[in-house]
Amino acid sequence: MTEKINREITLLKPEDIFFIINRVKQKFDFTIHFHPEYKLNFILNARSVRRVISDSMEEIGDVQIVYK
Repeated sequence: MTEKINREITLLKPEDIFFIINRVKQKFDFTIHFHPEYKLNFILNARSVRRVISDSMEEIGDVQIVYK
């Protein structure tokens, strides 16, 4: 793996419990990243896209809920 792993800076403020972002994308192109916060992703229409979480790599289905 030759990509640099970046620390993602979230928009959470100390007083926040959670926040919601709605992203509509034509392709799944997020870079490899890490962050200390927990994340819950609801993904639609991404069949056969591969995701990597920690030391796990697997294909995403049409509807997927991913948490870290």
